[in-house]
Amino acid sequence: ITPEVSVITALYLEHTMILGDTLREIAGEKAGIIKPGVPVVVAPQQEEALQVIEEIARERSAPLIQVGVDVVYTPLESSLEGQTFLVEEPSGEPRESPREICISLLGPFQVDNAAVAYTVLKTAREIGMHIPDSAVRDGMKAALWPARFEVVRKSPPVVIDSAHNPAAIQKLMDAVQLYFPNPGFRLVF
Repeated sequence: ITPEVSVITALYLEHTMILGDTLREIAGEKAGIIKPGVPVVVAPQQEEALQVIEEIARERSAPLIQVGVDVVYTPLESSLEGQTFLVEEPSGEPRESPREICISLLGPFQVDNAAVAYTVLKTAREIGMHIPDSAVRDGMKAALWPARFEVVRKSPPVVIDSAHNPAAIQKLMDAVQLYFPNPGFRLVF
């Protein structure tokens, strides 16, 4: 399969029995999605993973777009009703004005994911795909991801999350502390 745009989200040690025991090995496996000449959008990465991705993108002449470098984002507001963040392109080239994006998904990690999704859509538009602004705005706001910091009841709060590795569990705990700062909760694992 040759995609229009390849995407590599944040990499962590997971599925090590299949992907490898080190972040470098995992990055090498995940970078298999990079195809010759096809743009690749990369979420912020640990340096060890980024080096592998950059090397493979260079070998395959795949333009590399780094979220957090080529497209930067800043969280603005967060509540149980949703989140808002700002995206900007810091390059010296002519650029669109900053955009404020609203999402329904909760947790700081979802802002990271949404910034990656926005960058993929922006890149797809740049290579000729017709994606109206309204589709980007409405799609970002309407996106749902069951069992990813899903608040199924607000009082008392009940949250379902499918965190499956140490990095995801840390992100879950960060979100719990953000939205429910009062100490004392029960975890069913």
